[in-house]
Amino acid sequence: EQACYVKALALDPKNTSAWSSLGDTGGGRVDGQNYNSKECYLMVLTLDATTASAWCKLGSVGGGKVAGQEYSERDCYIATLELGLDCGKAWFGLAAGDGGQINGESYSRIQCYFKGLESDPNDPSAWYALALEGGGEVQGRVYSEQQCYAQVLQLDCQHGDAWFLFASRCKGSGRIGDQEYTVDESYTKAFEYLPDLREAVDVVRKRVFRKRRPCKSVDTASRGISVEQVQILAEGLQEAVELHQIVDTNRFSEMRGQPLAWESLSMYQVCDYFVKPLTASLKTSYVQYISDGKQQPTWMVSHAWSTPLRATLRMLQSHSTSRHGSQWKSIFYWCCTFANNQHDLSELNEPDLLRTPFARVL
Repeated sequence: EQACYVKALALDPKNTSAWSSLGDTGGGRVDGQNYNSKECYLMVLTLDATTASAWCKLGSVGGGKVAGQEYSERDCYIATLELGLDCGKAWFGLAAGDGGQINGESYSRIQCYFKGLESDPNDPSAWYALALEGGGEVQGRVYSEQQCYAQVLQLDCQHGDAWFLFASRCKGSGRIGDQEYTVDESYTKAFEYLPDLREAVDVVRKRVFRKRRPCKSVDTASRGISVEQVQILAEGLQEAVELHQIVDTNRFSEMRGQPLAWESLSMYQVCDYFVKPLTASLKTSYVQYISDGKQQPTWMVSHAWSTPLRATLRMLQSHSTSRHGSQWKSIFYWCCTFANNQHDLSELNEPDLLRTPFARVL
């Protein structure tokens, strides 16, 4: 194939189609000179700067200099779209740069994803990006966050982050293609493609889990957690995030796109990346997962989930020591993250406020 394009250019060195196709095959030697893919696309644009497809291809290889002017990847995608080529790759590339103006009209990042998916609905990375924005309307149909992750996984069944977010944010139960998945099965698939996350969760599991059947019948208001149990969990979490790199993918997180770190590890991250995966197979609360039965709380914790766990632990240690002296480790505190079943929060929808777990524990 490559030889055919080289031969075509030997016969007609101004054949833009041949230059473009040669670039698609990785380039080649023409008239004694070697050309890589980028140089082939630049040749197309030198011959005809209105070739929209060449601008898109130049953008895909990082941009370049055309007629003495340097064009960035983003500039190339803008040129593609302004020349009238409705190219999904160009829209997605523009979205990655937070959007831009096309022929005087502004497009936000999310609008670029919508436009791109209308042109190319088979791009898993675009569906994933749309899911991270909470979903939206594509070709007249509204897709929820969960449906976007399902689209990703139908197109790329090895997308570990999509499996994880499908499990943690969307409760993980649902159909992917022709198969139904439970929450536990979704986490299992995520762990298959995210080995660092699997190993990090295993580090914590080995620290906190004892070989016996977790108690599933304890009333939510009786699911206290001792300061010592929080301390053991914290030690496991610190070891896990220091040994393994786990990138925060929560679209609401200020740390999105950054690795989890012990110094800033929040309760949101503890819940999403550790509590839910640990308890997924049993669908229990964390306290039920680690305890033998009722752990009647002495105190109730009201706290901001954004507070780093290490700070919360220090406050618990200080409070328990000041109130209970040498018995501080064994004092039980009711903490919603650990007491509530994070796989089923239906109790919180109780219309009678006094019947909710928060009121009953008080």
